[in-house]
Amino acid sequence: MTQSPAPPFLIRPFQTADAEALAEAIRDSVRSLSEWLLWPHPGYTPDEARIWFAACDAARQAGTANEYGIFEKGSGQLIGGAGIHDIDRQHRCAALGFWVRRTHQWRGIATRVAFQLSREAFSVLGLQRIELVIGEQNIASRRVAEKLAAHFEGMAVNRLCIQGRQQAAAIYSLTPQNGNLTP
Repeated sequence: MTQSPAPPFLIRPFQTADAEALAEAIRDSVRSLSEWLLWPHPGYTPDEARIWFAACDAARQAGTANEYGIFEKGSGQLIGGAGIHDIDRQHRCAALGFWVRRTHQWRGIATRVAFQLSREAFSVLGLQRIELVIGEQNIASRRVAEKLAAHFEGMAVNRLCIQGRQQAAAIYSLTPQNGNLTP
């Protein structure tokens, strides 16, 4: 049996020292991210990053989210972020989100990270359902869901509001039974 090579990145919780790197990565990627996400903007600052990190720490302590930075092995460059959020312990479900820096997109990083976080959600957190809510036209993220063998549940009309515009979202789900949990 052959084993998959180790990923060229490290996933870990954000640290205060990552604030400038996060702000730089967002500013560098704002054009590719802002079409699908609410928070990226051209003037994103390290102070905004530190506020986000504090919110991440509070959510982790409350058990409602586990957010991570994605860092390139070797250089240590911040190349994205991902997380399991909206954790609902009662119903054993959560949502999964991810983004990859512009210079590292289309390399399979999002798929590998989503795979790792899905495994964490099922094996460590004991969840039974993960949802991916993806803008209808966000083909790259939808391909990630498809590579994970997530079940396409349908389109939700007006599910997202990005830059003041309502958008349909593709709803995918992963369960321990239906996901492709092998890399």
